[in-house]
Amino acid sequence: KRRDFDNILVQAAREAGAELCHAYIVDIHSRAETVDLAAADNTEPFHARVAVVATGAAVDLPRKLGLSRPREPDAVAIRQYVKSSHRIDNIIISYDKSLLPGYAWIIPLGNGRYNLGCGVKTDRVRNHQPHLKSRLRAFVEQFPEAHALLARAEAQSHLMGAGLRTDLCGDCRPVIGNVLCIGETIGTTLPFTGEGIGKAMASAELAAGVIHEALTRNDMSCLKQYPALLREHLGPYYPAYHSAERWLSRPWLNDLLARRIARSHYLRGVVKETIEERVEPRPVFTLANLLRSFWS
Repeated sequence: KRRDFDNILVQAAREAGAELCHAYIVDIHSRAETVDLAAADNTEPFHARVAVVATGAAVDLPRKLGLSRPREPDAVAIRQYVKSSHRIDNIIISYDKSLLPGYAWIIPLGNGRYNLGCGVKTDRVRNHQPHLKSRLRAFVEQFPEAHALLARAEAQSHLMGAGLRTDLCGDCRPVIGNVLCIGETIGTTLPFTGEGIGKAMASAELAAGVIHEALTRNDMSCLKQYPALLREHLGPYYPAYHSAERWLSRPWLNDLLARRIARSHYLRGVVKETIEERVEPRPVFTLANLLRSFWS
């Protein structure tokens, strides 16, 4: 569960010396050497050398700060955690024609718990196509494993939804003064897979590096390196994932790829590494590699 992952991060931060406090930040004022953070329930602001905005899909604060421009998300997704006596050991991904280039999923979490959901491109919803909840309901009714899972399940959470931005820094500024943005706030979610945590963590590592350098040198201008580092280390991934997304928007091509992946040891290995984010999806979604799958 995401809550479990968050708890692991919090514990690691505390062990590294971080002090955790809770507040609802409504505004941030960046000065030459410090930032002031205004909280809704505090009369006195918090003070820091640097602030990092990691609000995810909630973009009200970044927009207020001029870090993000109003724009629809690129995709929307819903999920629910359930506990079921029906056992599924492997991750299930369903590229049904009604969802393309999105997909539905069942992810085993251990101890009979599962993450169940689906996601689609925003334009599929905007063009008056079936509501996302209806699509998830259809997936559960029509996909045998999903139907069996839910028939013997109890809900462990409410149905949750969120918008996804898959255009790295496309509608935002990663840094203004002593304020940096990371993760979904700057659109680090990958197209095609909709995976967000891996690249969000990668952006956080890059931000941590420039912050460490700025504080060590006592030179806040070091923070200006952050956008260039994002483009260098993360930017090259996104064109390949957008290309994969375009391939999967065609049902006939999607079916052909599925058949070739099932029969090709080479393609199965590449797809596995793509899902694990060890390689970009370009080796799968090219005509040359599709042809290669017929003899490897």
